[in-house]
Amino acid sequence: GSARLDGCEAGHGRHDRVTVPVRLGPGVRSIPDGPACPHPVEFDFTVFDAARYAGTEGYCAGDCELSRAMLEQGCWEPWQTSLAVDILSRRPERAVLDLGSHCGWYSMLGLVSGHAVWALDADVEHAAVCVENAASARLDDRLTVAVGWLDGDSEPLQPHEVGPVRLAKVDVEGAEGDAARVLAPLLDARLVDYALVEMSPEFGDGWRMAVKIFADAGYTGHLLADKGDDVERFEALPLVSTLAG
Repeated sequence: GSARLDGCEAGHGRHDRVTVPVRLGPGVRSIPDGPACPHPVEFDFTVFDAARYAGTEGYCAGDCELSRAMLEQGCWEPWQTSLAVDILSRRPERAVLDLGSHCGWYSMLGLVSGHAVWALDADVEHAAVCVENAASARLDDRLTVAVGWLDGDSEPLQPHEVGPVRLAKVDVEGAEGDAARVLAPLLDARLVDYALVEMSPEFGDGWRMAVKIFADAGYTGHLLADKGDDVERFEALPLVSTLAG
C-alpha cells in the first residue's frame, strides 16, 4: 500500500535519539529470569529518547515501547530475540524479511548474523533510523528498506523477487492478515524457514486470515511468550535448544 506516516501529531519534527550498546549472549540476561541469547550479539542500536516524549497525545514516533525497553534493559522482546538469534545463526545465504521493522531491531539481528534483510515500515522516521543503525555498523549494503503500510492493495511477494527466506518477522499492528497474504507465494513454495508473527486481535480479525494462510501452506504454529508472561509458561513450549535445520 501507499499509506505512510511522515509526521508527528504533536508537531515534534525530528525526534531526539539515543544510542544503546547491545551486548547479548550466553549467560547475559537483559531482564531477571529472562532468557540469554544462545550466541553472542553485539552492535550499537539507536532508538528515540522515549522519556522525553512519554505521554504525548496522538501519534508520536518518539513515544514508543521499543525505545523504552531498549533504554531500560538493552534488549527488545528477550524471549523472541533469543529464538530469532538461534534461527539466524544458520543458513546466512537466506534472507530476512522484517515487516513492521520500526527502528530495525530484527533487521540488525539478521544483518549481524550475515543475512541480507528486506525491511518495511509505515513510518518514515522509523525507516530512517533503521537505515542509520545498519549504516553505523557498516552493514547497510545488505539492507533494503521500503516505507508503506500493508493493506488490501499490497502486492504479494514472488519467489523470484526475494528468494529463500530464513526468517519472516511480522509486527504490523493488526495488518497481519495482509502481511500473510503478501507472504503467501513464498509460504506456498516453502521458501520461508521460520516466521515470527505478532497477532493483534485488539486491532481486528486480520490475525484469523494470517493463521489460515500459514496453516493452509502447511506450517505448524507455536504460541510464544507474550510480553509479561511468566517464564515457566514459555519454557514449557519448544525452546531455542530444540530447533534444528
